[in-house]
Amino acid sequence: MFQIIIILFLIFNSGSYANTKSQTLNNINLTKDEKEYLRDKKELTVCVKKGWLPYEDLEDGKFIGMSADFLNLYTKKLSIPLRIITANTQFEVLKLLKQSKCDIKPMMGTQKGTGLTYISTKTQISDSLVLITSIEQPFINDLKTLNKTILMAKGFSRFINIIKQDYPNIKIKVVNDIKTALNLVASGKEYGYIGTSLAAAYQIQKNYATKLKIVNDFKKLDFGVGVVRSEPILLDILNKVISNTKIKEKNIILNNWIAATIEKEKDYTLIWEIISISLLIIIIFIYWIIKYKKEVEKRKKVENEVMELNYILEYKVKVALNDMNNAQKIAKIGSWKLDINSQKLTWSDQTYKIYDMVERKDRVLEIRDPLSFIYPYEGLEYFNRYNHHLNTKEPYSIIYRIKTKKDNIKWIEERCETIFDTNSKPLVSNGTIQDVTEQKLLEFEMQNKDKQMIQQSRLAQMGEMISMIAHQWRQPLTAISARVNNLKFKIIMGEELDRDIFKRDIDYIGEYSQHLSKTIDDFRRFFDKDKAKETITLEDIVNSTLDIIQTSVENKDIKVIAELSCNKEFETYTNEIKQVVLNLLKNSEDALLDKETKHPTITIQSSCGIDNNTPTLIIKDNAGGIPEDIIDKIFDPYFSTKKEKDGTGLGLYMSKTIIEDHCGGKLSVSNDNDGAVFRISF
Repeated sequence: MFQIIIILFLIFNSGSYANTKSQTLNNINLTKDEKEYLRDKKELTVCVKKGWLPYEDLEDGKFIGMSADFLNLYTKKLSIPLRIITANTQFEVLKLLKQSKCDIKPMMGTQKGTGLTYISTKTQISDSLVLITSIEQPFINDLKTLNKTILMAKGFSRFINIIKQDYPNIKIKVVNDIKTALNLVASGKEYGYIGTSLAAAYQIQKNYATKLKIVNDFKKLDFGVGVVRSEPILLDILNKVISNTKIKEKNIILNNWIAATIEKEKDYTLIWEIISISLLIIIIFIYWIIKYKKEVEKRKKVENEVMELNYILEYKVKVALNDMNNAQKIAKIGSWKLDINSQKLTWSDQTYKIYDMVERKDRVLEIRDPLSFIYPYEGLEYFNRYNHHLNTKEPYSIIYRIKTKKDNIKWIEERCETIFDTNSKPLVSNGTIQDVTEQKLLEFEMQNKDKQMIQQSRLAQMGEMISMIAHQWRQPLTAISARVNNLKFKIIMGEELDRDIFKRDIDYIGEYSQHLSKTIDDFRRFFDKDKAKETITLEDIVNSTLDIIQTSVENKDIKVIAELSCNKEFETYTNEIKQVVLNLLKNSEDALLDKETKHPTITIQSSCGIDNNTPTLIIKDNAGGIPEDIIDKIFDPYFSTKKEKDGTGLGLYMSKTIIEDHCGGKLSVSNDNDGAVFRISF
């Protein structure tokens, strides 16, 4: 149908270009400098590419095509002749222009920033990119849905780049020229070809009227005359003559050239032209009747399908709403929507139930209604959180308490997000509320259990500490007793006391007393409850812990090696970390004694991590490691390998709780070739 319409248009609008020769030239309003330029120039040289019809070509040495007609019209108005320089390819044309052997390139795209050696004038003709396929192929509304291999001719790299950028699903295959491409498409060997509409229409009408058609017109192209950059005056002159050229003159050139081609090929007589036109009109009429009938039938079918879809959609919406309400009841989740302009609030059924309220018929509340249920201080926090959300546009979640209509106290978890317009003005807030009272009560219960377990663990450690202190006191007390008895014996025996020896013994007794006092202070500080975090290093934590336990451990022939290389300060609850270190050291001591390890050793190492910002403490022994079948369970509460020795199974559980929940670190365990390796990182 596209070819039929083009042929009818050309036949009814064709005319003789020769008629334009008799037209009176309009005043082009050239400046004095421009007139002198033409007089001195004497002729314009044109670089013409061969074999590029209907745009340009050489036939028996004569410049022909639409470009020739336009330039002849311009030069006649300017009273300056043309001199033709021929080239076989577009590349040769550009080379001639670069060498300044030509003034003009007849056909050039008007896009800016090409970086070439010539500039385009104003638009003289408009064209477009089109897709040509065999006549059997359907029309295509959107090339973005097309996933085919398409042919394009050499020399049109700019158009190829456009296709690759705008239509990435299309695969481009480059051939030598348009004739080769159209032959492949007409023979069914390739799907389609993309080129300019005027060139494609020309070739189809001339050679492929019953085989090919244009199925999509998708990219407008404007063409002017290319002028070398060294001739700005010539560019201004051609722009003026193009502006002076009437639309009728342009149409006569286009229609006359294409119509002449059809007549040359078909050589119709007047009678056959009339018959053909009549037949074409009849065919078009029949075609549109059939198409209209099909459209009516198609429209009825679509209307029926739409009605059926609406019915199905309404049913599915009802089912979905019912399912949503049931789901909200099961999960104790309600939903709400706030129209910010009107400040009207809408609740779901479950939201009314959470607030112990009777559902309103209009389902619309005032914004102050739910706020009146929230505890005063928490209501202020809720209000500030919502305003912060409107400023940042980030969804939020908040937990607060309410006192319902029936005086029930409930914990509510609310989530909210807001829809904004293009000017960032809030329109509608949507949210959900969930009754999390049971979870909160369970959380409080677990917290109390954790406190009890921590206290139980502290008491167990305190018993061990008392045993260690008693062990550390034994030697100083024995030494004090020996010094006192020695002095007492000398007094009883009436010996003369040497002043220096007496002073030395008294000093020893004082030093031992200070050691006993320091041990008591260490014990007291070790079990003080931390009021706040303090800044400390891993070295300080380890050394203060070793002050208490090292003597007891080494008296059991266990060697303690401290390799502390990280002095980076960080904030933590110091005494809680000390309890964890003490517990891990005692576990290593027990394992070494139980397995009667030869040359028992505990190694304590520290590092600042790869990033120099992750203080890490490693405590390991050479007791052979933890069995693989229980290593994943050792941090579970009440799991113990020492139950026959009154093990509680709380030490490692509370150590992990302290490090990870209280201090924001991580406690993990693994085995190496020698034994267990505990790693604490902050």
